[in-house]
Amino acid sequence: MECARLIPYYVKRRFFCFRSQEHFPWLPGLLFVVEEGREGSMRAVVQRVLSARVDVEEKTVSKIGPGLLVLVGVGDSDADADSDFICRKILNMRLFTNEKIGKAWDQSVMQKNYEVLLVSQFTLYGLLKGNKPDFHLAMPPQQAEPFYNSFAAKVSKAYKPELVKDGIFGAMMQIHLVNDGPVTMHLDSRKSIGSGTVESQEVSSDV
Repeated sequence: MECARLIPYYVKRRFFCFRSQEHFPWLPGLLFVVEEGREGSMRAVVQRVLSARVDVEEKTVSKIGPGLLVLVGVGDSDADADSDFICRKILNMRLFTNEKIGKAWDQSVMQKNYEVLLVSQFTLYGLLKGNKPDFHLAMPPQQAEPFYNSFAAKVSKAYKPELVKDGIFGAMMQIHLVNDGPVTMHLDSRKSIGSGTVESQEVSSDV
């Protein structure tokens, strides 16, 4: 099927294609890809901290000083575009005060040269069925682990590897933190996916 343009959209398992001349005559030459059963998106909870650490079996495996603690959830249908979006937002959202000019919400973690601690957390996809949590929207562990590891490597490469720390995927972790503010932001890679691209989304971090 030939078409002049393809609308960017995410396909999980199945999709339908409609010729515009048959279904949308006012949009000649346009091919629509409409997703069925869209589930999930990549999510992150970003906390501005004075310090944070991850303990596993009573041993500290990672710790940071001032910076960001990021809880990361991977959805069942997430793709590289989702991790790209979350990576950019984590590193560029302006959650810190510019001490030189006394302006709040003016600098990113990179501008401050602060640290980032990433922690995988599939429970960000928890839904309550009655009183019991259900996590079927989260990516299965066998696929989620390499996806999460590639995301962590992406953040390290985009910033400074020595300033990006990590927990242990799948481990029972104890997270200790001193939230500064408190400041906590929620990111969702496809909250505004109706525009057709992840890049077009904005969150309330740019104050």
